[in-house]
Amino acid sequence: MGEQVVQPGSRRAVSAAAIAILLAALVGPAGNPAGAAPGGSVGGKGKPPKPTVSACGTDPLKADGSRWSCTFADDFDGSTLDGRRWMVATTEATGLSYGDCWTDAPANVQVANGSVRLTTRRESEPVTCTAAGRTITSSHTSGSITTWGRFTMDQGRVEVRARMPSVTEPGVQSALWLFPQTLEYADSLGTGEIDVAEYYSQYPDRLVPMLHYGTTSQTYTNNGCLVADPSAWHTYAVEWDRSRVRVLYDGQTCLDHEISTAGASEPGQPFDQDYTINLTQMLGSGANAPTASTPFPATLEVDHVRAWT
Repeated sequence: MGEQVVQPGSRRAVSAAAIAILLAALVGPAGNPAGAAPGGSVGGKGKPPKPTVSACGTDPLKADGSRWSCTFADDFDGSTLDGRRWMVATTEATGLSYGDCWTDAPANVQVANGSVRLTTRRESEPVTCTAAGRTITSSHTSGSITTWGRFTMDQGRVEVRARMPSVTEPGVQSALWLFPQTLEYADSLGTGEIDVAEYYSQYPDRLVPMLHYGTTSQTYTNNGCLVADPSAWHTYAVEWDRSRVRVLYDGQTCLDHEISTAGASEPGQPFDQDYTINLTQMLGSGANAPTASTPFPATLEVDHVRAWT
């Protein structure tokens, strides 16, 4: 993510410098967290596969009729973030800011009552943070978590059950997104970024999926995915393989994109690397910048995150 606002239908990219800072800050090998149980078996000819129950619950069906196999599950039980699965993505660690400071303070990142709450706040006193060598002084702090260095996946299905902030005027942005562990092809446009769902509070009736990579296809985003009351619980999912990316909101297809680099200048085959899962609540900017009337705090609440291959 960069500092500039992304309006629905536009693109954004993460700087290589910011990613280098993040990589240097992270520790621990990537892999599947303990407790993620595999599942899935194909039934006899002409019969649907028997339901399998894993750490992800009942494993859903693939398009070919077989079942997905659970590789990651977090229901955010307990009172602290599970360090085997997540780390807090601060501005200092990532170099990312939308004019706010991403912190690891409990007021910005909190696990309680079976969910994780990521909050953007207006502080009573200005705070200072450092983003890729730049000093930022802001009246706002935010929260973000990532599986970077803990869990990655190359192709599969990711599902997030979440509710967006109740803010319905410009001022805040929320994102459920996948980002490569390593920028194999120089930058995010070459390697590919998957934004499963982004909430811009100036557009309170919809969420926006977007694929960031070098393509001439016009199906890389869809600004028309209306969601009844985004501040209520909804399920957001993505399924992808080497040829296609499909985004679903509450089980309904929002984006169905055939991966194509025809006419693109960026090198490499996108979406073929190990991806991290990222949940971010941040300050709005540009046309979605906060005003004096924007209500704070604004919280993105996540009930569960699950992944299958």
